[in-house]
Parts: sequence; structure tokens; C-alpha cells
Amino acid sequence: MVLSPQGYTLETGSELTDDAERLLIESAVRIPSTGEIDRLYVLGLPDRVRRGELSVITLLKGIEPIGIFCYRSVDLEAELVYGCLKPGNEGLERIFMLQILDELSTQGINAVRSSFSGPGADRFAVAALEMGFRKVSRMSMTRRVDESHTFTYKPEPGLNITPWSTNHFEDICRLMYEASEAFDRAVYPLFASPEGCRTLLLSIMQDRHGIFIPELSLVATIDDRVVGFLLSSLIVDGSVLILDIAVDSQHRGNGIGGKLLESLISKSAMLGRRQIVLAVTLDNEPAIGLYRKMGFKQASIFDQYVLELKERDVSRFP
Repeated sequence: MVLSPQGYTLETGSELTDDAERLLIESAVRIPSTGEIDRLYVLGLPDRVRRGELSVITLLKGIEPIGIFCYRSVDLEAELVYGCLKPGNEGLERIFMLQILDELSTQGINAVRSSFSGPGADRFAVAALEMGFRKVSRMSMTRRVDESHTFTYKPEPGLNITPWSTNHFEDICRLMYEASEAFDRAVYPLFASPEGCRTLLLSIMQDRHGIFIPELSLVATIDDRVVGFLLSSLIVDGSVLILDIAVDSQHRGNGIGGKLLESLISKSAMLGRRQIVLAVTLDNEPAIGLYRKMGFKQASIFDQYVLELKERDVSRFP
């Protein structure tokens, strides 16, 4: 438990009290009727906490929970999955966020991100921007797959597309770092260093970003040199999630990204996987164009807010 200067207390842990769970459920009730999917998502959060997928941070006034955030931490980066304040406590968003950042800093967290959803999301977003978070606009995309989507194609001369192999680990770490753009690093700071990419790839292999699927993770080589890759995992609803796709800068424009996606779609169809999903930064127009060409459709546009804690200016917020 942490005592804030304003007299509120903060509790963290992997357990959800009955009062805190009621706070989550009451916030789900306040989601508009048009947001049925979002409501079901929030109602499923307590079970995810009980399964150990998520941890919770609770803001208390006395012994009464007045705010809660569910979050998960991977690779010393934390994602604030969902948060809310009890009605009547509007205006405490910045106090709550400041205490969250202080607590996560003590846990060794290097970066925090959130897409802020649900009642009060706009106020949390404003508080985040005031505290130095960067806003990055993102698009989620999806593609349905069935048996008719098995492709038969001949790779370009000299180009080979093969399933994931640990033999390519270091080459993929190198390419993950070298091919990442500024907009990638704005959302996932680990891309900014070779060590960060190594940490990220190891956690992918350890099923910390969904269940890693080696047979649907692909490597493109030319003359035995890795020139592209695609990494996939299986998420809770059974969809295949594209975690990362990259092509060496010297080989872009030659259709390698399309071949990787084509192979993924075909193999997904053969394995009975019926949906592929991904998220892409809106500034990445070439990637969006490729995804659309390969049959992916826009599912939603959302803003992601990211703060590297080492860049946080604590002097602005006494």
C-alpha cells in the first residue's frame, strides 16, 4: 500500500477485492448500449485477474475503492488495460495516474502504454498528455480465412519462405532492430536497441504475447541470408495475431512482405485458423497498403498513449 500526498492510498497486487470487482462491473454497466463488445470485455477482466493474466492497482479513499486499473507487465513495460473511477470522483484522473507511475517505477517498469477505454477515458487521456505521454494513432485490421484461401505460388528465384527456426534467432533480432521505424519505437521502445529486440523476441518465444506459433511464424531468406520475417501468436479468441513483420531495407519493394503474408494466410487456412488480426500505426502507409492488398480490412481506429518513464519530468508534477 502506498500513501499519496493527497491522502489517498494505492494498493497493488494480483488479487481483486469484492468491492473493487463491483467497481469494475458498475463501470461496465455505464458503457453505452452500442458498446456491447466493450462491455463483455470489461466483464471478463475479473476472471483474467484471477487467472493471473492481469494485476490490479486500486485507488482507495479511506477503505473505499474509488478507482481501479487492470494492467499487465511484460519485458519491463506495462500496459494499462482498463481503468475507471467511481462516479463522483471525476477530476482525480491525474492524481491516480501520477500514483500509478510512481508505483510502476518502483517495480522497475521502463515504459507505460494505454489505449484508455470506457467511462472517463477522455479525462484519463487528457491527464496522460499533460504528464508527457505521446499519442500515437493506430489501426486494428482483420482478415477472415477459409479453405479457399490456400495459395499455390512459386517463390521468386532465390527467395525461400520457411517456418521459424531458433537457428535464425540472432538474425531476426538484428533485422527487428534495423528495420524498425520511428513510429514503431514510439509505441514499443524495445525496438530502439538490439538488446531490447532480443528481450522482446525471447518473451514472444515464452508465450508472453499470446501463444507463439512456430509453424505460422516465417523467415524469408535469399542466399541463406535472412531478409524478412513474420512472427505470429494465438490469442484468446482463437485468432492468429501478427506480432511483427519486417523486411530488410535493401530488399523492400520486391514483394517479400506480400509473400510472407500470402504464406501465413495459406498455412492458417490449412490449420483451420479462421481469422488473422494485427495493429499498425496510421503513419505506416506502405504497410497499410500492403495489408489492404492482401485482403485485410479496417476494424477500428484507436489512440495509444505511451510514456518512457526515464523521460518523465517529475518536476512538473509535485
